[in-house]
Amino acid sequence: MPKKILVAMSGGVDSSVAAVLLKEKGFEVGGATIRIWPEGHCEEKNENSCCGLRGVRDAQSVALKLDIPHHVFNFSAPFQTGVIDYFANEYKSGKTPNPCIACNQYIKFTLLLERARLLGYDSIATGHYARVCFDQRSGRYYISESKDFSKDQSYVLFGLPQDVLANLSLPLGDYTKKEVREIAKKTKLKVADKPDSQDICFIPDHDYGKFLERERGMKPITGPIVDLKGKKLGEHEGYYHYTIGQRKGLRVPFQFALYVVAIDPETNTVVVGPKAAVKKKECLVGNVQWFLPPDSKIQKPIEAKIRARHNKAPAKIEIVSNDEVKVVFDEPQDAITPGQACVFYDGTQVLGGGWIEKFPWPHPFAAGSAGYQKLKQIISGYQSVVVAFSGGVDSALLLRVAYDVLGRDSVLAVTAASESIASRELEEAKRIGKEIGVNHRIVSTMEIKNPNYISNSNRRCYHCKGELYKQLKDLLKETGFREIICGTNMDDLSDFRPGHDAASEYGVKNPLVEAGLHKHDVRALSRELGLPVWDKPASPCLASRIPYGSEIKPEKLRQIENGENFLKDLSFREVRLRHFGQNAKIELGEEELNRLKDHELREKIIQFIRSLGFETVVFEPFRSGNLNDKRTENNQ
Repeated sequence: MPKKILVAMSGGVDSSVAAVLLKEKGFEVGGATIRIWPEGHCEEKNENSCCGLRGVRDAQSVALKLDIPHHVFNFSAPFQTGVIDYFANEYKSGKTPNPCIACNQYIKFTLLLERARLLGYDSIATGHYARVCFDQRSGRYYISESKDFSKDQSYVLFGLPQDVLANLSLPLGDYTKKEVREIAKKTKLKVADKPDSQDICFIPDHDYGKFLERERGMKPITGPIVDLKGKKLGEHEGYYHYTIGQRKGLRVPFQFALYVVAIDPETNTVVVGPKAAVKKKECLVGNVQWFLPPDSKIQKPIEAKIRARHNKAPAKIEIVSNDEVKVVFDEPQDAITPGQACVFYDGTQVLGGGWIEKFPWPHPFAAGSAGYQKLKQIISGYQSVVVAFSGGVDSALLLRVAYDVLGRDSVLAVTAASESIASRELEEAKRIGKEIGVNHRIVSTMEIKNPNYISNSNRRCYHCKGELYKQLKDLLKETGFREIICGTNMDDLSDFRPGHDAASEYGVKNPLVEAGLHKHDVRALSRELGLPVWDKPASPCLASRIPYGSEIKPEKLRQIENGENFLKDLSFREVRLRHFGQNAKIELGEEELNRLKDHELREKIIQFIRSLGFETVVFEPFRSGNLNDKRTENNQ
């Protein structure tokens, strides 16, 4: 019995020929056209759209010609939430989205496959110019570039999940556009000479600003256009009318051509500069998805593509976290734009990709951003501060800004020394404090003698932080300083952290939270200010590796510290040694886990961990707050 394939038919020549080719190969073919707008909506009548009424009629005509069944699926509701809402929200945040990728990822492929299975089809197919391939070594599917490089669409398919790839056919991957049109003419399809559809089907006039005002109620508000130094050069009617690298529509007379360099939605400000200011070599890419996950931190050269019409460029990528990488191009690239996709290639293979999150450093406008200015304003109101300084990126940024705003004599950094703090962390805190130039004091906290701490309930952090904040409160009386501040950021509020309760009881201020700064903001600002810990992984106290309810003992803490030091000496960056009595669970970053394929290295680690007193050693992907998840499970 022939395999049943449902072809996504837009009514264009490409998807129509895809159906032709599959039928010629003996498959039982059906066609389906997606409707994304409610009936009667003006965009549905867009004649040039792949998803408009003309597209439906043309697809039905081709299906009739090929004698195959044709279906029409109404995906208007998921399209609204998965594409339109995403598009609007990205523009509101000052980014430039790619709705076609979102549509492919959540609508055209995923939902189409679900509907196809309900109708009894085995797989789906589209008319994209790309190839689906299978990697025998990793056992994973991946996308590869098509024969026709001028029409290649591999860039917009980087987000497809493995389940879709395993059930996807892309017949046009081995054809050129010219050959496809010739096949259409030979088959006598009336769409043989039909023009290609436009990029964004739901905005036929390309006026994104008007669309946002009409569909999302955004109001045109006058804002400043400034140069790289913050000098006002003109005004605009809404930051969402602009994108990075844009030249047209600025209406600012100047001695040379100006380009949009940065956008700050919080202040409704557009920053402009010369062409050279648009060229950057670096970008941070988040929500990374891999077809072919890297074996290590990726030292080998790759190529990266930062938008659909961008030529692949040589680059290197550095792993920042499980789903975040830094891309460093060999040569500066034009208009690296937050919100666009950055896709990684090895030759014709698509390795993976993600979304450009932050501007390359140094960000010409970060120091003028509303969050940073608000942070400085908040700290200036304290007059003098004692900073709870761990040596991590959050408290380091706080310490640096306090030093810059209040001056050396009005800032005291205080770091806790105890059995629960790794000695390396203490030494790094000393080094960073010295580099910043602040007065720095080390205080010994004795939480290890507190029975409530030793018993290790899920309130452990409350007792630990209480020990520290009590001493800091005493320091306020001793020094005459006004406030205690700590490095809690916005993201911390969503996790289970009873230490916040202790901070509240002792009147500790949270200026990063008051300024609305998230972790990625903290890292970006820290990078710009030259703090060496800007990309340092989080490093909570050693006791956080011991499950709640298991007694905290100094010998357990030393086992954990010695094991993690050993792994860090082997260049593992994201490390947790979870202590389960005689059993050790080592958590490593997902990319770093691939290093354990080296049998000799794996055995070396196991033998050392066993020498610390553990009987069994297991390895798992790192997850922040893993034991907090166990707390939730136990409560349930």
